[in-house]
Amino acid sequence: MNASLSVRVRSQLSQFQAAWAARPARERLMVSALGLTLLVLGLGRFGVMPAWRAHQQGPVQVEVLKAQLETMRAQALEVEALRTTVQNSSADLVGPGGAADVDDETVMALGAAMGIDSKLERQGKRMAITVNGASSEQLRSVLTLLRARGLSRITEAELVPGPDGIRGRLLMEPGN
Repeated sequence: MNASLSVRVRSQLSQFQAAWAARPARERLMVSALGLTLLVLGLGRFGVMPAWRAHQQGPVQVEVLKAQLETMRAQALEVEALRTTVQNSSADLVGPGGAADVDDETVMALGAAMGIDSKLERQGKRMAITVNGASSEQLRSVLTLLRARGLSRITEAELVPGPDGIRGRLLMEPGN
């Protein structure tokens, strides 16, 4: 089969060469010039232009990525500071009086520390705190206040940093 295909291709190629040689020289020159022009345009359009655009847009994209990296680094520092605060508060034990129910004074103090976009729920000895758009400083002050009030053990934490602050939920109970 390979041999018959090769014979057919050679036959068609020889017919094309004969037809090409039969054409006038001016026509062959025009078709060759058109083919060369199409080749140069295609190479420029699909080879050079994408590389040129990437070369021009590269520095701009690098600056955007550097800004994103700095934002991520700042968020990582905030997370680390909050993690340290949580670990310090979780390591402490409740004072000599033992763990008490969350009182109204604690709820009011937490509300003042959190600002307006938070929700506090008492659940017996536990406290559920839902935040939306809190800064790391606000969250740190709340954790410090909870540590001072005896709610030092975080049993659940679902916090997500975002462009407008930290969102999520903390469930805390007295430390043992």
